[in-house]
Amino acid sequence: MPIIRQFLIALGVIALGIGYQGVSLALECPKVPEQTSKDWEVEVNAAVAKIGPVSGGELKTKTKNATQDILGKLPNADKVYLEQMLFATYCSALRDDKALSESQKAQRLNEYIGEVRKTIQQQAPKAKQSGKEKGSGSPSDSARETLARLGVGWTSDSFADAIVRGDIRSVELFLNGGMTPELNHKGASMALYALQPAAVNRPEVLKLFLAHGMDPNKNLVDTRIMPSYGSLPPHFDEKLAPVGYGAWNKTFVGPADLWIVIRGAYAGSADGDFDLLQLLAANGATMQTSLLFLKSYESIWGDTPVYWDVRRKVESLKGIAPSQRAQQNQR
Repeated sequence: MPIIRQFLIALGVIALGIGYQGVSLALECPKVPEQTSKDWEVEVNAAVAKIGPVSGGELKTKTKNATQDILGKLPNADKVYLEQMLFATYCSALRDDKALSESQKAQRLNEYIGEVRKTIQQQAPKAKQSGKEKGSGSPSDSARETLARLGVGWTSDSFADAIVRGDIRSVELFLNGGMTPELNHKGASMALYALQPAAVNRPEVLKLFLAHGMDPNKNLVDTRIMPSYGSLPPHFDEKLAPVGYGAWNKTFVGPADLWIVIRGAYAGSADGDFDLLQLLAANGATMQTSLLFLKSYESIWGDTPVYWDVRRKVESLKGIAPSQRAQQNQR
């Protein structure tokens, strides 16, 4: 069950418990959102523990102080998930209190969540003002809240899934929310999930990455996708290869264009590969490492048409005249 739905159902149970004092309804508490950080969970647990078994005005005061403390320690935390965490944690503590009736628990929980919500809303304008200085606040929160409303979790799994499916709206929301093309997901940089032939809308997703500040010359990492194509990545002279690149441990390290070049020169270019290379070149990719790789592999892969197909494309992008052998291998 989605966490927001659990949250709403729990609030409904509270309302019933308050409205029907003669009916004893067991308190149902939602789980802590899976999308949240363990660091957030530790901070929230510590803050809620300080509230203790209080009620009335003292409960409101301690709840306000605890919420303000959490907002101060976790200024970049998603406010929607933070409210759910505070609710779930306090609810669980109340549920296990044998000294309180179910109606008393519901009453306290209602007062508690009302104070939490009010405090978070009061802090929102401050977060917006400080966002210009700290690079946090409403734009990031809004993107994450929109994803939550769409039923998309704030996880690297969801980000990678949106990339592969070519879901432009979700990818842009993840980027606006703070995730990056360089983020490592299960052994591969996020950008590389968009470059694989199986991905949808590859040029459009790459344009989004570049528009959000992706450096086309920055090294990416892949121990997952490229090895799935066969004997890749291939051995590359250690003097020429980027630091960390290793065929022996199936680890690709290098810029995006090198990843496309190696895969294409080995297995054949996929539709759209040249469009991706053009985009990267237009946004400042030097392709120096790709050229070095292609030249070093002429003696190894130079008898295959797919190698020359890729090499001609890269050299044409960099304004390099084709060699006599390249012309001879023109398809």
